[in-house]
Amino acid sequence: MKGRIYVNTVFSYLCLFCLLGMLLTTRAFADANSIKWNQAIHWKSYQQGIAEMAATGKKGIIIFYANWCHNCRAYSRLFYRPDVLKAIKNLVMIRVNVDEQKALSDRLSFKNYYVPRT
Repeated sequence: MKGRIYVNTVFSYLCLFCLLGMLLTTRAFADANSIKWNQAIHWKSYQQGIAEMAATGKKGIIIFYANWCHNCRAYSRLFYRPDVLKAIKNLVMIRVNVDEQKALSDRLSFKNYYVPRT
């Protein structure tokens, strides 16, 4: 009985160690490969975008994202589609990296933290 408890404990620690290693490796890999946003779009910082909307009366879209987020990476591909480019051509496009601009993200976030947010 004692031997079985020892094996279960060792196995539990081994699983936890492997899971932690996978999470850290995935995060480091994603950070090293930042999202490739379509540079044909005139992306603005939050401050630049809000100022432009106030000055011109244009509407805008704010996208909150993180480089480590797989869904954000998939979402960014949407902005290469010709129909999407046509639809957003008169909008002020704003990107906010939630890791680099944590205070802004926290101030503007919804009740639950998730990315991407538009």
